[in-house]
Amino acid sequence: MKKKILITYVKVGGGHESIARGLKERLEEVFGNSIEIVISEPVNSWLDFAYQASTLVTPIFFNFIYTVFMSPSFIRIAYFANELVNGRKLRKYIRSINPDIVISTHFLIADEVKNMRKADGTEIPVVVYIADPLQPHPIWFNSHVDLFLSFDFENLPRKVREEKNEKIIPIGLPIRKAFFHIYEKKETFQEIRFDPEKFTIIFGGSGSGIDRLELIAKKFKDLESDAQAIFICGRNKVLERALTVLFRNNQNVRVFGYMSSEGIAALMQASDLFIGKVGPNIMFEAILSGVPIVATPPILGQEVVNREFISLKKLGFLTKNSSETIKYIREILKNPEIIKQQKKNMIALRERLVNREKKGFPEFIEWIQTTVMQKETSSFSHTHNKGGKFQQGPIEH
Repeated sequence: MKKKILITYVKVGGGHESIARGLKERLEEVFGNSIEIVISEPVNSWLDFAYQASTLVTPIFFNFIYTVFMSPSFIRIAYFANELVNGRKLRKYIRSINPDIVISTHFLIADEVKNMRKADGTEIPVVVYIADPLQPHPIWFNSHVDLFLSFDFENLPRKVREEKNEKIIPIGLPIRKAFFHIYEKKETFQEIRFDPEKFTIIFGGSGSGIDRLELIAKKFKDLESDAQAIFICGRNKVLERALTVLFRNNQNVRVFGYMSSEGIAALMQASDLFIGKVGPNIMFEAILSGVPIVATPPILGQEVVNREFISLKKLGFLTKNSSETIKYIREILKNPEIIKQQKKNMIALRERLVNREKKGFPEFIEWIQTTVMQKETSSFSHTHNKGGKFQQGPIEH
C-alpha cells in the first residue's frame, strides 16, 4: 500500500511554497509510485494577507514583531495564538488527508499534530524544514518536532546544535529542479521576442512581488539605455498592472506575473544581472543560474543576513535605496566587466551547493525509510499552465 506524505507550507512570500515543491520533486524521484504526496497550504487566508500588508505598508512593525518573538515567552504566545485561530481547522484538514508523515516548510504545524497525537493515540512523525537557511529565528525549534531539516549545520544557533544534534539533518536548500536544468538563451529570448545579444536585467522574482519595484522601474524607464529588462511581479496583480502600463510602449521590457519555475529559471539563466529583494530562495536560484545580484534593501529582518552572505562571497552589490540601485545599473551597463568576477564566484559556489545536497539528502531518505516506509500505514480516522514556459496559467496546488 502506498505511503501518504503531506507537505504543507504557508504562503508568506514565495519561499516556503518553493521549498515545499522542491522537497516533493526529490521525494518523488526517489520513491516513485510507492508514495502519494499531497502538497497544500492549509491556512491560506489571514496569514498571507497580514504578511503582504505588513511588508508593503508597515515593514517596521513586522521587523519589531520579528525581534520581539525571539523571546521564549513570546514564542509560546505565538503558538497559542495560532492554535486559537488555526488549530481546529488544521487538525480537521490533516485527519481528512490521513498521512503517514507530515512535512512542513513553516513552523505553524507542530503543535497541531502534537494535539492530534494525544487525541487520536497515534505517532505520526512531524518534519520541519527550516526555511531561513543562514540565521533561523528561534521560533522554528519546537520541541514537538521529530526531525528538523536545515540548509547546513554551521549556521544554526550553537545551543540548537548542541541540544538537537540528533534531530537535525542538513540537506542543503531543495531548490526546484528546473533551476538545475540548462536552458538555451537563444530559444528563451526567441519566445519572448528579445535580442540575445543585448544586456538583460531581471527584476523581482519573489512569490508575492513585494520588492518595491515600482519606484526602481520608474527610474529605470528614465535611463538612456538600450538594455532589456524583465520584471517578475509574482502574485502581485497591482504591481503587474502598474508596470505593464508604465512600459506599454517599450519593446525592450517584458512584465510577467506568477510564473512556473521553468519559466523563471530560463529567464534567470538568460539574464546578465538580477536586481531585487534577496529572500533565500531567489538568492540561491540566482546563484545556480550564475547571474550576479544587485540586492535592494531588505524589507524583512531575516533577509539582512542574506545580504551579508552576498557581500562575504562577493556575489554582487548591496544598495541602500532606489537611487543607489539605478547608480549600480548605470555603472554596470557602462562597463559589464565589473560583474565578471561575481560570475566566477557563483560557479564555484554552485558546485558546493549541489554537493551539499547530494551529501545530506540521502540521510533524510534513509530516515524516511526507517520511520515511515517500513511501518504500518497511519491509523488516523477520516473526518472528513497551458502553453509555453512563459504562459501565466493557474497556480499549482
